[in-house]
Amino acid sequence: MKTILYVIPEFPVASETFITTEIKAIERQGHRVVPVCLKRRDEPCQAGDEKLNERFLSLSDVSFIAVLKYLILWGFQLLFALLKGDEYLLSVWAAFLFAREQKGVSTRSVLFHGLKVSYLVWHFRAQHIHCHFAWSPAVLGITAARLSGISVSFTSHGSDVYKTPQNLQSKLQNADFVVAVCKRMLDEFQTMSPETPVVHIPCGVDTHSFHPAHSDKSQGKNNKLLFLGRLSETKGLPDLVNAIAKCDADIEIDIAGDGPLKQALQEQVAELGLHQQVHFIGAVSRQWVMTHITDYQALVLPFCKTADGIMDTGPLVLKEAMACKVPVVTTDLMASGEILDPHCAWVARHNDADDLARVLNQLVEDLSQADGQQRIRAITGLAHHKLTCCFSADVCALQLSRQFESAHAGYQVEVMHHEI
Repeated sequence: MKTILYVIPEFPVASETFITTEIKAIERQGHRVVPVCLKRRDEPCQAGDEKLNERFLSLSDVSFIAVLKYLILWGFQLLFALLKGDEYLLSVWAAFLFAREQKGVSTRSVLFHGLKVSYLVWHFRAQHIHCHFAWSPAVLGITAARLSGISVSFTSHGSDVYKTPQNLQSKLQNADFVVAVCKRMLDEFQTMSPETPVVHIPCGVDTHSFHPAHSDKSQGKNNKLLFLGRLSETKGLPDLVNAIAKCDADIEIDIAGDGPLKQALQEQVAELGLHQQVHFIGAVSRQWVMTHITDYQALVLPFCKTADGIMDTGPLVLKEAMACKVPVVTTDLMASGEILDPHCAWVARHNDADDLARVLNQLVEDLSQADGQQRIRAITGLAHHKLTCCFSADVCALQLSRQFESAHAGYQVEVMHHEI
């Protein structure tokens, strides 16, 4: 098994638990992981990530003196490669060409920070670099891999592709393989860079932490629902509030999360007189989700498509509900078969508050009847089965581990770093 240098933008970031979940699952596959962030944030990590938090390195931890000493050693390696006519020279030249292609950042800055990452590769004897997000982590990861003569890959998550892409095609063309978290992204990457190996590996759920409640907690509960996520445009929250107002059934919902739409949503709730039904409980931790998600009758995630055509790629919270056997109400954007389908969720048309109200009424009717309860158990059972087969962190990590091994085995550059 290989030593993998993981490069991410910032740590800790409360909303990016999928990265630490993946790292732990990759380590369970037998790999050694060296976690590196470009920027260290001064805030507590999520519960359960304390040991990983202690291991995280920041680029600022690599001193200028360390880089200078490493640069001297690296210069000797370059000289040896020149005398031998080694293929490693082509790899170094590729690093310079790639750095020059990056727009909005100087070539000097890319190479300097890439050398910092390359120093960590040498120091920890890493054999592969994996980056999350096709922004600076991918830039520095690819540069460092080429300077070090090892393989490199990155995972894109949506915002780096559909909202603020940065020199994406250049990164696709210079990686040894790329991970797409949804099939739509996979298709687009293959079109943009047909020669780059692209694999579809969704973000996985830690089924050791997210699992069904030991007892059936749905009996005797009120019709209390939960929305969980960032209060942003792709989540369909205005449609959700309108749907609650249109529902015949008596429904309450807790909206857990924060974001740019919070004030507008609160004003919408006030205008519709829904204070008794819609409660904003603010951002919550992963520990809160693990503890309380099964206290609700269902998770409501009415994802929509924005006016610009932007939509979510594969939200982890959907899969966490599936892992916990919590009924999911969502839209056809997410229930198109890739994650859910109409056999394992309650599905409304996206951007359609009337249809969402219809589906919520149907859910409440199912909750109130014996045969409806049986239907709920069947639907959540199918969702849980799909989760364990396709979306558990260990299943996804096994796929990624095989890609790491394959990329390293297929890389032809002879590296001398570990012999210096």
